[in-house]
Amino acid sequence: MADDPSGNSRAALRQLRDGPRHQYDTQPSEFDSFFFNIPRESLRFILEQHSAVAALWAIMCGLLQAIAVWIVVAAARSRLGFKGGIAVVAFFLIAIAPHLLFSWNSYAYYITQGLIVWPFLAVIAPLSAGRALLILGAALLSSGLSLAGNYALDYPALLARAQWANQQLVIIREQFPAIADQAQAAGIHVVMENRHKFLAIGLPGIAFELNLPRQAVREAQPTTPTNAAAVRLNLPDTDDAYFE
Repeated sequence: MADDPSGNSRAALRQLRDGPRHQYDTQPSEFDSFFFNIPRESLRFILEQHSAVAALWAIMCGLLQAIAVWIVVAAARSRLGFKGGIAVVAFFLIAIAPHLLFSWNSYAYYITQGLIVWPFLAVIAPLSAGRALLILGAALLSSGLSLAGNYALDYPALLARAQWANQQLVIIREQFPAIADQAQAAGIHVVMENRHKFLAIGLPGIAFELNLPRQAVREAQPTTPTNAAAVRLNLPDTDDAYFE
């Protein structure tokens, strides 16, 4: 069967936007999770790690958000009426239509403009002070749990990957003066154990950090003979970077 040019183009555009995905490509789930404030990383860990803790995290964040939304919608219905309800639904669908049409190349947060309906409904809803505080508390707690969980997760979570990359760049920068002359003369050969992790840094990132020409930093395999004069930079999966 011939390759589908359209499919190849879409895959290429998605790779340019996100980089290679780590066994994770669930656009509909991303949309739903953002709508209910469910952390995207919880889906990653549920699908890849089969994590019960991640599932509980997702349920708590989503349930709290759903409670807040349900109270607002239930209270606003009496003020909206049938035509008002249709208008709100129409506004929401029109606002998120671009994301639905181009979800293959857009992020879930593109539906944010459609979520403008929530503060509108909250304003017109006849809410008591107690209900207003309950809505605010549930929404804040949902967002707080989502944020705290993202910072607590280990790799392959995106924040953990970014923190690892920053830590390695600091170590590389601190070690570089000792081998700077050799690296500038013969270049650096980078050996990585975890390519997905390393993509948070990249060869251009190392070259930029060390103020070297891009062509001076090359990838090498552990078993591949390299230029004896070149500096070897090792990036282990579970340890810190080091030159040799």
